[in-house]
Amino acid sequence: MVHYHVDMAKSDITLFILCCILKLVHFQLIPSNPCPNIFRYQQTDGVVHGRVEFTNDGSGVYALSVNMSVAVFVSNDKNIRLHLLTSPNDVANGAPLVYNVYFPIENAIPKPTKIVFNNVVYCSSPPATCI
Repeated sequence: MVHYHVDMAKSDITLFILCCILKLVHFQLIPSNPCPNIFRYQQTDGVVHGRVEFTNDGSGVYALSVNMSVAVFVSNDKNIRLHLLTSPNDVANGAPLVYNVYFPIENAIPKPTKIVFNNVVYCSSPPATCI
């Protein structure tokens, strides 16, 4: 009987290690955020994306440019995607402009390197580097 319990203990440890490895495979490393006043990382249904928010200046013209960097190879056809969440009616009424930033690769989370809104640079930082 003692031998059976020892085998169970080894089995439990093996299962624990396997679970840890599986969690690490799905782990997404979120880089430091050099733009905390306007950019933040969010997670929805296990997928990390960015969110950018600006005060509505009432100009009626809104141009957003977001540059991001990741320390892995990404092909040229893989770009971030911006999506305005604020409805046109809410924008017209002066609501803040809120954008989701979708990343091209789920397991390589980029960091913002430059965020420009209506020709004003709100944030600038060096690109991500390999460790």
